[in-house]
Amino acid sequence: MTLKRETRVMLFRKKEYTVHYHFYLCDESGDQFTSSELDEMNLVQVYNQYRDEHNLPFPEEIREIRQIYGLSAAKMAEVLGLGANTYRNYEQGEVPSESNARLIQLAQNPEEFKHIINLSGVLQGKPQKKLLEKIEHLIDRKKNAAQFNLEEYLLGSKLPDEYTGYTKPSLAKLNEMVIFFAGQLRPWKTSLNKLLFYADFLNFKMTGFSISGTRYCAIQMGPVPDN
Repeated sequence: MTLKRETRVMLFRKKEYTVHYHFYLCDESGDQFTSSELDEMNLVQVYNQYRDEHNLPFPEEIREIRQIYGLSAAKMAEVLGLGANTYRNYEQGEVPSESNARLIQLAQNPEEFKHIINLSGVLQGKPQKKLLEKIEHLIDRKKNAAQFNLEEYLLGSKLPDEYTGYTKPSLAKLNEMVIFFAGQLRPWKTSLNKLLFYADFLNFKMTGFSISGTRYCAIQMGPVPDN
């Protein structure tokens, strides 16, 4: 069977989205087939467009919000008043409802999450005290943070969108890509910029997400990171 791609329209939550639909075509019978991987690839394209359109958090963001506070997915769901496995499902790619998405985004702010902790009453005693101390530390660090942010300067907004390959921009990942190509190929900077671009876009083509979340622009010598 031959792997084919064609433009199709898929329906999600009563709205149509255009995707590059992946499927296998049997050369003998003309029948079309998909695997679990291709089904996921096709759905990811729809989910990404929907998240971007409605400003919903992506799985990586949802996972990072929880990890900041050192909570398990089950405990985070309990604190936010969600179903037992709901938060874990969101981390694994399920698209949250808009109301749940806003609640998760609210929890990203340590000051707001502190209010949620106190209102929920889920944590008591030593666990609550330990978490509140961590939150206070995050609040203080946020207040004392330097105004200049190198990561935002180089990569722009941290929010994933269609220009970042639906991945949260990460200076650490971009740095690792540079180190890898420099160590393996020792390229000139023009070639290095192209290698970064093609690596991110190949990963996007295969999975629906880029590696580093870097935004690129076109100049005379080829694609380069935007800033």
